[in-house]
Amino acid sequence: LVTWYQTWNRVLVRGDGVNLAIKAIAKNGPPPLPLRPPVSPDDLDAIFAGLDVATTPLHAAVWACATLSWWSMCRLGETTIAFYPIRADRHVMRSHLRGTAMSDAGFAVARIWLPWTKTTKAKGLDKYIVDCGTHTNAVFALKHHLSLSPHSLALASSTPLFAYKATPTSSSLTPLTKQVFLAVIDRALISAGRETHVGHSFRIGGATAHWRSKVPLETIKLMGGWQTDVVTQYLRDLGKGLADAHLLTANHMAARRLS
Repeated sequence: LVTWYQTWNRVLVRGDGVNLAIKAIAKNGPPPLPLRPPVSPDDLDAIFAGLDVATTPLHAAVWACATLSWWSMCRLGETTIAFYPIRADRHVMRSHLRGTAMSDAGFAVARIWLPWTKTTKAKGLDKYIVDCGTHTNAVFALKHHLSLSPHSLALASSTPLFAYKATPTSSSLTPLTKQVFLAVIDRALISAGRETHVGHSFRIGGATAHWRSKVPLETIKLMGGWQTDVVTQYLRDLGKGLADAHLLTANHMAARRLS
């Protein structure tokens, strides 16, 4: 029911009776599903190794979408075509590329406008990727994808961002659907002997990797578009991430004993 209201940008007003019913269902329903695993940096390496990003337009599109979704912690419904018809007010298009700027450290920062997200609805949200890193460089991946699958400027507002040439000689572009994206990703992971993932694992993986890299939670919330502390539910490997906090306290205690 909530999904229907969100899809059509309607406001769902829940009365006390509905809230009580939902609580009762939650108490008597099945146990929660296991936590979805993150797409880790090692998974990204395996995916890249299993794709022909250099010359296959589909693989270049999938890799560009994967790096954007991971670094910027996007939902795949925001970066791929998860439903039809394709709409410029719901799907990210080539015209939603907002250009680049230079960071204080001298890195190019590309801005992509998502016209609709689960949390902001029709207000949309800006996402940013930075020209840094090696093969996981999302800016380079996006530029390469666009070079293999160029679009007519007149069709920029109706061409999905990650649309690709079905073959290198195709004259038209094929929208990258969520189903095709995950199928390509899963084949690469399976060929590397790794577990497959669901779409949300990219958002989870990006959040976990940023947190493990000591990026503050408030910054992660801005990057991923979280408006509350629900972001903590996306973090995995908490023991590894919190180990440094224990070490800081242990070092402080040791220093006090010596003083």
